[in-house]
Amino acid sequence: MAIIGALLVVLIMGCIIGNLFVIVAILTERDLKSRPQYYLIFSLAIADLLVGVIVTPLGAWSTVTRAWTFGVELCDFWISIDVLVCTSSILHLVAIALDRYWSVTDVSYVQNRTPHRIFGMLGTIWLLSLLISLAPIFGWKDNDFYRRVIEQHVCLISQQISYQSRTETNANLNKGNEMIQVSTTNQTFQGEHQCDSIETPLQSTNDKNQQKKMNASMRKRKGCFKENAEMKRERRAWRTLAIITGTFVACWTPFFLVSLYRPICRCEIPILLESITNWLGYLNSALNPIIYTVFSNDFRTAFKRILARLLFLKMSRS
Repeated sequence: MAIIGALLVVLIMGCIIGNLFVIVAILTERDLKSRPQYYLIFSLAIADLLVGVIVTPLGAWSTVTRAWTFGVELCDFWISIDVLVCTSSILHLVAIALDRYWSVTDVSYVQNRTPHRIFGMLGTIWLLSLLISLAPIFGWKDNDFYRRVIEQHVCLISQQISYQSRTETNANLNKGNEMIQVSTTNQTFQGEHQCDSIETPLQSTNDKNQQKKMNASMRKRKGCFKENAEMKRERRAWRTLAIITGTFVACWTPFFLVSLYRPICRCEIPILLESITNWLGYLNSALNPIIYTVFSNDFRTAFKRILARLLFLKMSRS
């Protein structure tokens, strides 16, 4: 168990440090702070940071000791925070996917994407997450909840099928966004091919006419180059988003399947399987900052600057 505990500590520290870097990068880098769409990533990083600071430490202790020893009240609080931040992460990814989709398909959306509009989306996300997370505290529990905590020392989310089904529905929303991503990416590639078709051979016996046509062709080509650059940026953004979404589905699907199966079969789930599915879900919160670093030039540059400032401060103190 010592090795498992050490691995969990590494995961927790990676989750906290990585998401702190994302938050600091958006707060301090003008290029990131000036773009309203990055407010969504900022809020997502806050949710992931809460996973690292509040949810995973208690979960790690329960995993290592193989028992919940903190009582009913703290179990209620821990489950509510767990549901709050995980539901928030799901809805943030939905919002980010929709933001990307609308920015590609609707020109007016980009012009009207004001901070107030993004804040409205964020307020809706956190309010819905809060309502879902508070439901068990106000009585939406199965009858065996208190017995599990007091007698079996097990802290589990409500095993009522209706509550589990609502939670599962949120996860399915995320899978639907992958279809949106594929459709929009196809539209982007089609636009690129249409741009390439503009470049046609010039045939004219008149030098002046040929020169005019050549100038017109060059202007079209410049427009194509500009469009191609925009398309490449969009493709990179979609690739990053697809990886974030795919990572989320891979990390959380086992947890939701086990959580939905348990109240239906009313059987005991092996402790090892329970722990693996839980920690796969928490792993997602630590992976998002890594994905930003690898696939986003803006965040990679910002992280390098933050590291440089930290090294400078350390050297100046010594």
